[in-house]
Amino acid sequence: MPTIAEIRLRYPHPVSQRDTAAPHGYCVGWAVCKAFHDAFPGWDTDLEDNHFPGEYDLARMLADINPALDDGDAYGDLEDSTAWAFADAMTESNDIDRDFEAAWALAAQALAYRKPERGAQR
Repeated sequence: MPTIAEIRLRYPHPVSQRDTAAPHGYCVGWAVCKAFHDAFPGWDTDLEDNHFPGEYDLARMLADINPALDDGDAYGDLEDSTAWAFADAMTESNDIDRDFEAAWALAAQALAYRKPERGAQR
């Protein structure tokens, strides 16, 4: 499993989706997903042409990478999952705030996330 440090070395210059001057740019979420893409051949998201996956695709891929993030309700609502919370925060940090360090930090937290044990105090 690649680490965020390794992914950052491979994809060192993310940009905001708003930066139209970078036609071949990519976001932090894409870099993480691209690094894991070969391990998940069933992913149907086109990472070759779409370098800025939306929250839904990013959340789905994060949950595949780290199943602990897939904690949606009983009906499988991805928007209620921890994966969605990370995907949304990463996208906002990357594309709206242009805070790539925050997006990388969120990506690292998403990969390291573990479900709290039952009965554990928060």
